[in-house]
Amino acid sequence: VYNDDTVTCTSAAFDPDQTIVPVYQWTVGGTNYISNSINLSTTVGLPGDTVLCEVFATDDEGVTVSSTDSLVLSNRAPQVSQVTIDIPSPTTNDVVTCSANIVDPDGETLAVEYVWQVGGATLAAGATLDLSSVSLSPNDSLMCLVEVEDGMGSTANGSTAVVVQNTAPVVNTVNLTPPSPTAVDVLTCTATVSDADGEALSTAIAFSHQGNVLYTQMSETASFTPTDYGLGSGNLVLCTATTSDGYGGTDQATDSVTLDSSAPSLSNVSISPNTIYTDTTALCSGTAVDPNDGNITQSIQYQWEIN
Repeated sequence: VYNDDTVTCTSAAFDPDQTIVPVYQWTVGGTNYISNSINLSTTVGLPGDTVLCEVFATDDEGVTVSSTDSLVLSNRAPQVSQVTIDIPSPTTNDVVTCSANIVDPDGETLAVEYVWQVGGATLAAGATLDLSSVSLSPNDSLMCLVEVEDGMGSTANGSTAVVVQNTAPVVNTVNLTPPSPTAVDVLTCTATVSDADGEALSTAIAFSHQGNVLYTQMSETASFTPTDYGLGSGNLVLCTATTSDGYGGTDQATDSVTLDSSAPSLSNVSISPNTIYTDTTALCSGTAVDPNDGNITQSIQYQWEIN
C-alpha cells in the first residue's frame, strides 16, 4: 500500500441483544481520522509509517470493545528524467547549468546531487559549473550525472552529455618595423597571439610582395631584408601572421610598409690637376651608388665654391 492509495477497514460486530454499528478510527502519522475508508493522499503518511485501523463497538449499556489492524506504507523509488545542460555546445570558458525533472511518487524530500564528469573522472559537483575553473580540452565529452535518494534509501539517476567546442586562437597584433624603411633596412615583423582554451599555438610569419611569398619563418618574430629578394623603393612589403591550435582553429592578421627611396652614397670625389693656377681648367669627379638603382654617377651635379 502506498501513501496515495485509498484503504478500507472492515469488521464483524455482533451483539445477541441488539444491532451494533462499529466506529472506525484511523491513525496515520499521529493524526486520527474517523471513517471506514481513508484516502491516504489526504494524510501526512510517508513510506515506513504504520497505518492503524481501530474498530470500536459499543452497546446500549455502554459496554465497548475494540479491535485493531495495521499496515506499513511501502516506498517507491524516485524518478529522474529530462536531464539537460543549458548550453548544448559549450566552450572551455562557458558557465553551464544542469537541470532535470525529478519526481518522488511518495512526496518525500529528496537528496539531489549533480556531478560533472569527463571520461569517468569527476571534475566537480553542483548544478552550475564554470568550465574555466576545471581542466578541459576541446572535443571532451562533458557529462552531467544527476543522482537522487529518498528517505528510505531508494535511489535513481539520469545523465546527459555535451561535447566541448574549440575556440579559435586570435592574432592580437602584427607590427612591421621600422615604419618607413628603405630597401636596405632589416624589417622585423612581430605578432602577439592568444588562445582562450590555453592551447599551445603554432605561429608563422610570412613576408610577401604582390601576392608572392618570399620568406616564411615559424615564429612570432621574424626579420627580412628587402634587397636580398630584389625589392627596391616603392615596393610594398606585406607581413602576414598566421596562428593555429591543435584542433583546426586558425586566425590571421597582416601589416605592411612601402619601401622608401634609399639615400645614395658618394665616393672617390677628387679635383684634378692637383696644382691649380688662375688660368688652370679644373675637373671635379666622383662616384655615386644607390642601393636601389645601382651606379648613378651620371646623375651627380657639381657645384664649385672659391673661398
